[in-house]
Amino acid sequence: MHLDIHTIIDLLFIGNFISAAVLIAYQSSRRLQTPYLQFLAGKILQTLAWLLLGLRGEVSDLLSVHLGNSLLLTAFSLEALALATVKKPNRDCTILFPILGACSIAAFLLFAGHPGSVRIVVASSATMLIYGAMNLFILRDTTGSVLHKTIGASYLLFNFILFFRAGFAFIFPDMILMSNMPIQEMTFLPLYLLMLVGGIGFILLLKEQNDLLLQESEEKYRTLVEGAHEAIAIIQDQLIVFANQKSADLVGMPLTDLIGRPFVDFIWPDDLKTVMENYEKRMRGGKIADRYDMRIIGPDDTPLWLAVSAKWIQWQSRPASLDLMTDITRRKQLEEERERIIGDLQRALSEVKTLSGLLPICASCKKIRDDQGYWNQIEIYIKNHSQATFTHGIRPECMKKLYPEVYEKMLRTEDAEDRQVA
Repeated sequence: MHLDIHTIIDLLFIGNFISAAVLIAYQSSRRLQTPYLQFLAGKILQTLAWLLLGLRGEVSDLLSVHLGNSLLLTAFSLEALALATVKKPNRDCTILFPILGACSIAAFLLFAGHPGSVRIVVASSATMLIYGAMNLFILRDTTGSVLHKTIGASYLLFNFILFFRAGFAFIFPDMILMSNMPIQEMTFLPLYLLMLVGGIGFILLLKEQNDLLLQESEEKYRTLVEGAHEAIAIIQDQLIVFANQKSADLVGMPLTDLIGRPFVDFIWPDDLKTVMENYEKRMRGGKIADRYDMRIIGPDDTPLWLAVSAKWIQWQSRPASLDLMTDITRRKQLEEERERIIGDLQRALSEVKTLSGLLPICASCKKIRDDQGYWNQIEIYIKNHSQATFTHGIRPECMKKLYPEVYEKMLRTEDAEDRQVA
């Protein structure tokens, strides 16, 4: 198949325009990344550059030669920078490629007034330098994927074609851009294929990178969820659509059996009505407490108390409830034990009788008058109004006064015992 150079340039213009449109559509709903913006800018500038180059002879040389080639070299620099840094940022690339692009443009503009063959040599050499630097970074990256290195190898192969094109320009000094020579076709047709490989490959690299970031994010998420001390479950349409291992441990069943079960199967019957009302209000967007306590049916059919923190979320583009649950059964048991002890103490205190206030007592016989006006022996009154009891005895002074004979006998007995001990 024989194509003239002007037709191939038109195809390059159309192809880069379509590539830019596809890139915009692909990344429209994603977070914009710097390499993506660089590559897209490169495709847009190539579209403008090939348009100006295709109008050679119809517009001024200032637009077609000077501006067209400057835009093309700038586009190649941006494209190379994006491909070199799509896997990971590289400060050296960020510095090097703008310098290479600026130097390439300056060199071309310096020789822009020379014959077309000289311009071809300068443009081809500048492009080889840009793509060569890009391959250096790609092939040196030991962590690069096979796809990344394959794209780099494609650009390296194109560099060899540019080398032969520059050599032919030396041999044929009359060679210009629009010369319908085999070397021109051998250059621009591979360039068209390289445009396809670069555009499709870059989108695949973006996807590969996004998939890697997603995988890392999922690994962190999985580590966080599975390592959490709380049971975590997502409930949608009253079914458990996601749960961590801690949730399965609470109810005592395998995680695979838990997924897909109605959550009401595990609610303690006395709490079912309240839990369902909270769930339905949450799904309707109503205002309810985010935190509350409830009971579930434990592995041995005994109630387990859970502290639940629930939030309304979107799960796979549909409303759901995200529930974080902590086992507080032990805490509830301690609270019940505390309440029982407090109750026992209160009952004990209520049974304790105490004396307080002023007591009317007779100054002579020492009897105490009660609330009914009766006079009671002091020990009887205290016994009736407290927990105290009495034992009776007699002190020595009273014994000497009331029973002198007994007192004297007790003294003689004590003196005898003291002498015996001595």
